[in-house]
Amino acid sequence: MRRLSIRLLIVGAGLALLVLILCLLGAKTKQEDLALAVPVLAGLTLLVLLLTLLSDKPQREDAAISGVILAGLALVNVILFLGLGSSLSPSDEGMRSPPPVDENLTGGAFAATPQEVVDKMLELAQVTKDDVVYDLGCGDGRIVITAAKKYGARGVGIDIDPQRVNESLDNVANEKVGHLVEIRLGDALQVKDLERATVVTLYLVAEFNLKLRPILREKLKPGSRIVTYQYDLGDWYPDKTVRLEDKAKFKHTIYLWRINTPDQ
Repeated sequence: MRRLSIRLLIVGAGLALLVLILCLLGAKTKQEDLALAVPVLAGLTLLVLLLTLLSDKPQREDAAISGVILAGLALVNVILFLGLGSSLSPSDEGMRSPPPVDENLTGGAFAATPQEVVDKMLELAQVTKDDVVYDLGCGDGRIVITAAKKYGARGVGIDIDPQRVNESLDNVANEKVGHLVEIRLGDALQVKDLERATVVTLYLVAEFNLKLRPILREKLKPGSRIVTYQYDLGDWYPDKTVRLEDKAKFKHTIYLWRINTPDQ
């Protein structure tokens, strides 16, 4: 029985060492892996302790081996427990809550426009290959990318968040529309060449839309179209409002304006 116990101890120690190596290599170890490893190693520790107690009176060498293995398993448990705790703590990059967003500066936290809404926005604006679509707060670039792929239109996406800009640039490259689409890092309130736009798309909070309104009125030429998603332009009465419901039963509202006179 004693020899069997020692063998099982060695097997248990080997398993413990293997899990420890995997976790130490796992700067990228997922929280779920740690959560599974802790009870497994705790169970191994209890098994080793039980086998040690049930074995015949061990010789001094056997007792020493058991003690070392038990200490090793206990240490592994502590390391894994601490690792699990840190993976659940707010300091972990993957679990960190997003920093507060100043909506007056950025136009709101990023939320991707559903693709079926993107399609409807461009359809509503009657985009053609002759248009230049400016998406202010472009996020991942899907609006200008879709305009380029579906209609052959040129597009400029502008976002103040470097992460979104990089994501948009990657998507433009992946979709092979770099000859039609330009992505810029910048403030939607300070677009120097907005007068080039024949279509402007917006998915920004209402307060930011109101800040943009005098800029749009000053810069855009008659015949230009403005399309917004979810948020309107205050007391500018839209030329058209479209409401649609997606497959998940979420409701969406899209607004269209046409610039007809300098004072709109």
